[in-house]
Amino acid sequence: MKFGSWIAFENPAYVSVFKMKFTDKRGNKTGEIIKINLFYSDNKHLTIYETGNLIEAFSVANYVKEILNIKVLDATSNESKWL
Repeated sequence: MKFGSWIAFENPAYVSVFKMKFTDKRGNKTGEIIKINLFYSDNKHLTIYETGNLIEAFSVANYVKEILNIKVLDATSNESKWL
């Protein structure tokens, strides 16, 4: 079976890990998810992974870092930092 399609891009700049909060229709916080985005030309990005586990997210981000030889941006707190 085949699902989805390939997206072509060149020269990824970095991979970013950040938290995204969920809210219900009333605006009450219901949870959060950690997303991993791959940033490339003109600040465009592609979400490559989603998880609820922070350790798992950084494990995947570091794997992508090693394969593509790029930096990881930790944007999970108020102050972003390069790893």
